[in-house]
Formats: sequence, structure tokens, C-alpha cells
Amino acid sequence: MNSKLTTAYLLVTGMLLLSSNQSLATPAESLLNFNISFESDCPVTQKYCKGLIKFDDGSIYKGEISYGKPHGKGIMTWKDGNFFKGTFVKGKKEGYGEYTYEDGSKYQGNWKRDVMAGEGAMIWSCGHEYIGEFKDNEINGTGTILLNNGEVYSGAWQDGLPHGLGTFTRIDGSQYVGMNELGTRHGEGKIIWESGDTLAGTWEEGLLEGEAIYKFNNGDQLITKWNEGIASANSTYTTHKGTSFTNDLSQLALEDLIMNDEMSNMQLAYYSVGLEYKLNGDIIEAGNYLQLAANIEPTIGNKDIMIAFHLDQISPEMDNSNVALKTDDED
Repeated sequence: MNSKLTTAYLLVTGMLLLSSNQSLATPAESLLNFNISFESDCPVTQKYCKGLIKFDDGSIYKGEISYGKPHGKGIMTWKDGNFFKGTFVKGKKEGYGEYTYEDGSKYQGNWKRDVMAGEGAMIWSCGHEYIGEFKDNEINGTGTILLNNGEVYSGAWQDGLPHGLGTFTRIDGSQYVGMNELGTRHGEGKIIWESGDTLAGTWEEGLLEGEAIYKFNNGDQLITKWNEGIASANSTYTTHKGTSFTNDLSQLALEDLIMNDEMSNMQLAYYSVGLEYKLNGDIIEAGNYLQLAANIEPTIGNKDIMIAFHLDQISPEMDNSNVALKTDDED
């Protein structure tokens, strides 16, 4: 198995709050080094021929042959059911070709000396799709992956993992635009919601670290502080009129100074904080903040649907932990 490509998708889907059982096999060993026994109806002394090469393990090549090796257009079928249709040069995949896996997954693109290299597209049998650059049988360079639930990552890749600047679009329409390191958010980044509200901060190995600033489209601002993905006790909310107040983040929505039009800002803040905890694996705090978001009225846009979606996702995990959600009247 190509563990790095598999890991890349597991990491990306983890960022998307998904799980994937899909794996990507490395293209089967060429067999074209002819270190195993084979028979052919084309003589090894003939410069050009069309015919069959049958290997002792059951693999078969059919197509153009030169001096006993695949050379030109042909189809190689391996014993495990994987097959390649494309061009060969001296027994190696070269140029454009299509590699189909036994589960129906398919790579369509360029090859160089028997490995994926250059522009190509990978289509998984589960519905995930990637189009972009490859090198040494792995995703390298720039490219875009579209997951089967509609979420997208587009940007830089290294050795099969998101690495460098990229844009990650989640199912709620929001985008993380920022730096990644080997499949994890790492460095400066910004979350942008469809409403135009933003959260700017720094992530270290996937965890928010230091000061994170929400800027809401009505001119209000919320400053939160984080340590290894955990929000500190106090946060400061400043209205567009210049009024500021500081309180425990979970209690800010109870401030008398918070007006109705500002409650939607707090709902968005609690929703995003809940997702941060969920992505970091803290299911209890994720549930607490998502519940705080769900309790706020009025709900703006589709946030009520998304909040319910994520609460439904984490509820089984919380039930299994035998830990109840923290209510507003609890300490």
C-alpha cells in the first residue's frame, strides 16, 4: 500500500470531520524487469511486433513489443486484477496512461520511467477525486482534491500530504486559507465564512496557539487566546461603537451589553470554537460550545443546520463516554 497517499487522505478527511476507509494501492510492481519467467509470441530478437507476453504468475501484457519488451501502446494486466493501458518505453510505463485498481479506483495521467509523474487525476471508487501534479507515484506540487461530500482542499502538496499554502473549503461553506505542514494546519491562517466574518490566527501542528481575532462584518471584534488548542478563560469583545468587555469565553453571550444583532456573532464564535475542539479530538468541549451555539437565538443563515449536524456527529461519542453535556446553569 502507498501509505503516504493513504495518510494524506485520512488527514485531509480528518480536517473535514470525516473518516475514510478508502486506501490507495501503489501501482503494481512493473514485472517488466523480466526477472521472472515469461513466454511470448514475439521473438526477443525482433525490433517490432504485436503480441502477448505471459508471465508465470499469471500476469499478461498485450500490445506492441520490441526486442521482447513492451514498447509502444499496450495493456498490462496483473494477477491481482490491476491493469494499465497506455504507452511503454523499453518495458516501462512512459507518457500518458490509465492505471485501474481492482476496486475500481483509477489514475489517469502522465508517467515517467514507470512511476506517476506530471499532471494527472486520481478517482477513488468511493467518489473522492484529485487533479493536479504527481511525482514518484505520490501527490507532489499543486493540486485539488474533491471529497465525496463536496468538501475541497486546493493548494500545495508534498510527498502525498497537504504542505504549504492551501485553501480548505468545508461543508458549511467556510474556508481555511493558510499554511499546512505535512497534512496539518501549521502557521498563519484565516477562516473565512460566507457571511464575510473571519477568524485570523496561528496554528501549531493543528492547534490554535496565541491570539486569535474574530472580525465580524458589522464591525465588532472578539479576541480569544489559545494554548495548545485550548481557549483561555478570558476573551474580549469590542463592539463597532467602541464598547469593550472581558469575560470567560463561554459566558460572553450572557453579558447584558450584548445586543441581539451581536448574538449572531457569538453564535458563530461558539460554533467555530466547537469545531476547533472537535478537530483536536476534545469531544466534550466541542459538545459544550456547539450546544452554546445551538442555544442562541436568532440563528443566522444555515448555522442552525450545521450546528445540529455536528452535534449529531459527536453525540454517540459523548454517550459512549458517559459524560453529559455541560448546561448553562452548571459551573
